[in-house]
Amino acid sequence: MPPSYFYLRPGAFDLVGFSYGKVDAVTTRGGKLKVKLVRSGRWVDEQPQSTEISQDELDPRAVSEDEALDGAGTFVGSAICTSRVRPGGARIWDYGLVVGYKWESTQREGWLDVNFNGLEIPVLYSPTSTQDVAVEIYALQPCGGQSTSLVMASEMKLKHLQVYNMFNGIDQPAIRDSKILLGKLGVKEIDEAKMILLLDISSFEMTEISVQHVLDYVFYKEGDRVHPTNVSFGETIFDKGTSSTQEELPTASRGSEVVLSDGLSDSEDDEADPLIVTRGIGQTQQSATKRRRLTATDATTGQPNRQQYRAPAENSQLDHDVDTLIALQRGATSAVPRQFTGDNSQFQPTGMQTTIYLALVNGKYAHMTAQRFVEHVQIYWRMFGFFPHPAVLRALFGWDFGTRGLSILHFGRVTEHDKRARVRGSDMSNFSKKNKLPSAPLATEFAEITGAVEVLCTLTQRLYKPVVHDTLEACSSFLSELRTTELPNTPDALADLVAWVDDRLELFRVLINEENWSGLTQQSTIDWKNWSGLTQLKDQFRASHESFVRVHQLILRQDVLAAAKAANTNSVRMSHRLRGERSSESEKRVVIPVEVRQALPKQGKKPICLRFLSAQGCRGKNGICVIKTLCHFKPATLPDIVRDFINNNYGGLASDME
Repeated sequence: MPPSYFYLRPGAFDLVGFSYGKVDAVTTRGGKLKVKLVRSGRWVDEQPQSTEISQDELDPRAVSEDEALDGAGTFVGSAICTSRVRPGGARIWDYGLVVGYKWESTQREGWLDVNFNGLEIPVLYSPTSTQDVAVEIYALQPCGGQSTSLVMASEMKLKHLQVYNMFNGIDQPAIRDSKILLGKLGVKEIDEAKMILLLDISSFEMTEISVQHVLDYVFYKEGDRVHPTNVSFGETIFDKGTSSTQEELPTASRGSEVVLSDGLSDSEDDEADPLIVTRGIGQTQQSATKRRRLTATDATTGQPNRQQYRAPAENSQLDHDVDTLIALQRGATSAVPRQFTGDNSQFQPTGMQTTIYLALVNGKYAHMTAQRFVEHVQIYWRMFGFFPHPAVLRALFGWDFGTRGLSILHFGRVTEHDKRARVRGSDMSNFSKKNKLPSAPLATEFAEITGAVEVLCTLTQRLYKPVVHDTLEACSSFLSELRTTELPNTPDALADLVAWVDDRLELFRVLINEENWSGLTQQSTIDWKNWSGLTQLKDQFRASHESFVRVHQLILRQDVLAAAKAANTNSVRMSHRLRGERSSESEKRVVIPVEVRQALPKQGKKPICLRFLSAQGCRGKNGICVIKTLCHFKPATLPDIVRDFINNNYGGLASDME
């Protein structure tokens, strides 16, 4: 039986908007049918999904296969950018809200009913020239009014992506200023006081909202950034915000409080009475006009308006003091919720650690508290494969590679058995600074280094922004190439190589710290030049880079010195051994037979010394033998029996005795 297709309401799948579903069989399960998502229209790039819906609910919403595969109905309720011809003008790009659609079965075409700023026009749906856009893109309209001949469809989509990434801080600092956003594309500034229409997909009611409110809501509320005191929001983008007074005063009815450290203390023991700033937490809801798809979010927290911290000042000195305090707080605090409790085992990061964390992790984890992040990684340690010691996770949060003690070897692979053995000797629930960072193990073979870097690649792919993962991937590839070279594999050489990699990773902290400080010292004008430096760190993992050339020369020099030392040691040992053999050979006592003794020439009553007659010689001097019962002299004749005995046992006669 051929499959059946249905047009489904929002909420049928894990999507914000209408969709098409497909049923392959008529078999039921508990009175329901298994419905698969048809990946068409807005959802063409979505992952496969399925759900179960009753037959009675599906039957009235049946559509043709052609309509479902075309996907025009998926755009209902969304904001789009599409091409249209304005009366008396050229074909341009324009932005509107899709309030309905119509499927022409005979022509097999889908038509969208689009509201262009109050004017509803039917537009033929074309996948190549129709793009659903996020609500902030709809508000900014970076391609609005531009000719489709000057800006092709692919260029239009690229501009949308650039603005979206800049606004939401994907792989770069988030930018709220619409003038800067549009100026980077060469587009004229938009009037943020302009009113635009938004469609509430739950009720299909149109609401007029200012561009400024849309941008502020998405940037501050949905982006979970600290917002100026004169900006407030309701639960959804359509709701009016609460008053400034209510926004400022914490009350019991506003939910749990988040306590942010002043960031001026680097020690948990000194934080008994910290200066704290509190703000309420509400549920962040997604825009009803567009499901937000953030692969990575805020690279930095939104900078609050400086005026919110100022009280009316009577003189410039007070202004200066307030500015100084604000600069210190901005450099040390962050928008990551940090729960201050009396539990001394909790992880309480410094302001700089939090700044580093926010700059590197992706959007999913940027909103986690420090304690939740380290516990999350510890729970899922099997996904990565390293031993999740609390101090290692604490150092990972602040990216404390290099000088602060964290090493890639802390992320070496461990088995379940190794993990159990190490757990018995560690306090795995204490994330405070009292639980010291263990020393990194020493690498005994090259595979241990490459294995640790591969673990970090897996970890950064899941938790961190692409710029971090790309750097670790470059490191892994370089080490794989290095493994096939003739680089010495001694423990000292491996230790130098590990230290070099740790120092490269530490540069993330250096560049982010420099950028953070430049932002403070330049007041509201921030130069983000160092962020491009982060993307260039991966280029340091190559054999020609000056930092590796230096460490390579050091490794080779140490290897040569070690080889020379070993050769010298072996030479000395051989010399001692040969000298000992000669000494033992020369000093070996020989038993002299009686007949030889009787035949020895004598001087007085003392027989001659056989060694004196031999090539070995005797150690006695001036005619006196070391053995008092023997003597030295040159006999006139030497019996054959004595001559033969000397030749056989003492290496022959001395040259002057022959």
